[in-house]
Amino acid sequence: AIMAYADLMHMDSSDEETKKMLENIMACAKSSSELLEKLTTISRTAKRDTQRPCSVVEALEAISSLFAYEIKLMRIEYTVEGAEDCPRVDVSLPILQRILMHLMANAVECEREGERRSITVKVASEENALRISITNAGLRGIEFDVAQWSTPGFSTKDGHAGMGLSVANTLTESIGGTLSYEAELGWTLSIPIDH
Repeated sequence: AIMAYADLMHMDSSDEETKKMLENIMACAKSSSELLEKLTTISRTAKRDTQRPCSVVEALEAISSLFAYEIKLMRIEYTVEGAEDCPRVDVSLPILQRILMHLMANAVECEREGERRSITVKVASEENALRISITNAGLRGIEFDVAQWSTPGFSTKDGHAGMGLSVANTLTESIGGTLSYEAELGWTLSIPIDH
């Protein structure tokens, strides 16, 4: 509706400045629509589907796209390493995306205050597990009490509900995986893989 109204006004306007503002409104509305579509796709619940292993690359691309604006706005150096070489995993894509979404949201939020802003996602296949580590400069060296971050409602940030990491941990456990944190490495999601 916003796009249609702005488009009608754009057609009727002769003022160039007004036309530019309306073009910006239409671009923002389109971007918001795309973002909402991505969030809807990610938030859909799905049962574990062992018939269709999911691609970690596909999950990471969706999450990278979801956070692209914040990463650019905050000038965060963002890199993904090793994803192309990893095997597919027997986890539904929406569940993996939801786990990664909460971990990435935490990483981006922690970068708000840092001088050197960087987030690195490393994917590595080990003997019986696929490990996805999210390391960010804002958390490096900070210790967490594991019992606290997995408790719903716990947050170290003002104005936050403290649900993201708890939800990520619950979803991780539902797929038979583990979520851990190390001060120098950051968050690591381990997903069992069958050979």
